[in-house]
Amino acid sequence: MRRIAVPVVALAAAVLLSASVAGAVDSATPTSSAVHSEVLIGAAGREMFVDSVYGFTIEYEQGFVVRSQAVSRSGPDATDLLASFHVMNPTMASGDLAGIEPPDLEIRIYDAGAAPTLKEWLVSAQFVSPQNERFGDSARIEHVEGLKVCQSTMVAPGCSTFVLYRGRVYQLTPASLAGESVMATFAFLAR
Repeated sequence: MRRIAVPVVALAAAVLLSASVAGAVDSATPTSSAVHSEVLIGAAGREMFVDSVYGFTIEYEQGFVVRSQAVSRSGPDATDLLASFHVMNPTMASGDLAGIEPPDLEIRIYDAGAAPTLKEWLVSAQFVSPQNERFGDSARIEHVEGLKVCQSTMVAPGCSTFVLYRGRVYQLTPASLAGESVMATFAFLAR
């Protein structure tokens, strides 16, 4: 695998250009200490996104785009939301509805604060109520365990998998079969 280190703001461009610049990748690798995300280009048409700040990886088909989203500091989750990433197929990423349609997979990362358990955090963050009968069905992604929470929504399949890890809550919300496939590769970096 070749390593490409890129700042998150440049990540979308790097993913779009990765196939065309594969021969020049090593000489163009930035050395800035601000770099915390990279894309590894592998065989068999797969790429791996690695984020060292939030400590996770995902794999997807070449051509998919991973975009870091601006985090709003206003609204109900303003104090807890740390980061948001959208994973989109190439058609969606370059289309007129990019940013309007739900991405194939959205990954949101929250500060868990002092919540001792994931269920308690989900209640305190108002993702579920304690009376919810579908409260946190156990969910297993290949490498991690979490809780699946489904909500009624007209926009997309309203199910997210939440995982508590090292003081952070990771919310993974697939909106397509491709998103589910990418979510199945979600793993934490060893520390």
